[in-house]
Amino acid sequence: LLLTNDERALAEHEVVRHFASVDSLSSSIAVAPADVQLRLKRALDYYLVQELDEAMRDLDLAVAEAPDMWVLYFVRAFVRYKQLEARHINEENAEESLYPKYVSGLPDIDFRNVKDDLDKVVELMPDFEYGFFNRANLLMELSDFKGAVVDYSAAIKINPQFAEAYFN
Repeated sequence: LLLTNDERALAEHEVVRHFASVDSLSSSIAVAPADVQLRLKRALDYYLVQELDEAMRDLDLAVAEAPDMWVLYFVRAFVRYKQLEARHINEENAEESLYPKYVSGLPDIDFRNVKDDLDKVVELMPDFEYGFFNRANLLMELSDFKGAVVDYSAAIKINPQFAEAYFN
């Protein structure tokens, strides 16, 4: 699994390749429906072709099968967040901010679910700086600056060369 912060639109041949992979993985999942690795791979393919609901379905099933597999929560938090962005863009109030101002507790269930998944990543993999970093980014967007600084600092403690965490 390669982590990147450089998203780009897929070329047509890449989309075709990912849909072919979805088809192949679907056949394999039909034979082994509890195979978490297959579901994760298909969820990533679905994400890349922007089939976010299908990606979530696979991730939810994978988490049910392997509740201690931190990477599932990490990917699911990201897909949940992308769903929030997509829903916001499609709503009539797209000119308003996606992020409500931070109040005591998170503003709605969708943001709580993203944070809950990132909390689980940090719990299961406390040396994974990107769990803290992504949670800090979410907290920052929600105007919980103190919480964000705590998590950015935790990411830096794990990886003192983490320039983006210093920057944020």
